[in-house]
Amino acid sequence: MNKIFLIGRLTRDPELTTLQTGSKCCKFSIAVDRRYKETDGSRATDFFPVTVWGKAAENSAQYLKKGRQVSVVGSLQTRNYDANDGTKRFAIEVSADDVEFIGSKSADDSEATHYEPSNTTSTPPLGLQAIAVSDNSLPF
Repeated sequence: MNKIFLIGRLTRDPELTTLQTGSKCCKFSIAVDRRYKETDGSRATDFFPVTVWGKAAENSAQYLKKGRQVSVVGSLQTRNYDANDGTKRFAIEVSADDVEFIGSKSADDSEATHYEPSNTTSTPPLGLQAIAVSDNSLPF
């Protein structure tokens, strides 16, 4: 199975292109902090190129900007190519199936930077569902 889930911030504005076939393609990259901290207390960051297709590509190009926080679900794809200098190159990129706009660049933006439900019946982010659990149903 080839599935990847990432949450990060855009490192540049998205670029939308239309192929000769009429298909829409949007490319951007996201910065994702690693879970652990370095010895100096900082977090290492990985940068992932992302490609989105179709209507999701159009929405991404229209609503995303550099610094915006997103959730990306998709698969990793690899490819080889010859660079201009004749050397062989290898690239890894994320082919996104789903892109969710989950935060904004700063607290000054019109949207909240964190998910805060307005009431108890609202839908949690990323398709999560709340379930009631009693202490009697726990196996420990």
